[in-house]
Amino acid sequence: MRWEKNAKARNAAIHRYLWRAKEGVFADYDFVHGKSSSYAYISSLYPLWAGWRHARSQQVVDKLNLFERPGGLSMSNFNSGLQWDEPFGWAPTNWVAVDGLQEMGFRDDARRIAQHFDATIDEGFAKDGTIREKFNVVSGNSNVQVQTGYKSNQIGFGWSNAVYLKMKEIAAAPAASAAN
Repeated sequence: MRWEKNAKARNAAIHRYLWRAKEGVFADYDFVHGKSSSYAYISSLYPLWAGWRHARSQQVVDKLNLFERPGGLSMSNFNSGLQWDEPFGWAPTNWVAVDGLQEMGFRDDARRIAQHFDATIDEGFAKDGTIREKFNVVSGNSNVQVQTGYKSNQIGFGWSNAVYLKMKEIAAAPAASAAN
């Protein structure tokens, strides 16, 4: 009973502080200034991965266009020059989003993004025989030019390798319309 009460309180707080109804997304909340962030970030898709079954799930999926690029999902829709913004996509964040879409029944979206992200990894591998840590999802390759912060793009990163294989499984699944 105690844990159920805590879960309900946490759910209420999540919807009070993190859900931006007008935009149909979850966002960070600045407790110091008492307002939601206006910054569109890939983490707004994470509730799907966490199994958030709600009538508003479709609203979250409708915002994929904020992040979807030719090579996968961008970290944000703002190019600041930092590695955690556009045009960069990372395997773990793409995986959390794609797996969430898949598990919540948005299989065509998951399949499409998985195909695009894996095509980006394939392009980089064809170019130099490596799989990298992060990718430029706007240009669909591993050419990254970070202006500020951690500028290298490590080779042979385990999470990229694992996500690539998991995305292959989703990308190979039949389209939802074909499965019916």
